[in-house]
Amino acid sequence: MAKLTYKLEVKDVQGKLIETFSKTSSRGATRINGEGYLGEDGKNLYGAHGVQGGNTYNAGAVYTFTSVDA
Repeated sequence: MAKLTYKLEVKDVQGKLIETFSKTSSRGATRINGEGYLGEDGKNLYGAHGVQGGNTYNAGAVYTFTSVDA
């Protein structure tokens, strides 16, 4: 009955943190979806995922990065 987590950090070209996005699922969830955005000044997006408080299983993660030019 673990909780799933994710965290994204957006940094600019100098490495300054612009924004952080994070989410924790309810206990027992088998999937978590989240999103973040780079914004106008963002250059780098760092992602991490984890499992808290449960039995150990193989973890899989998919990160999708989308850029839209206006």
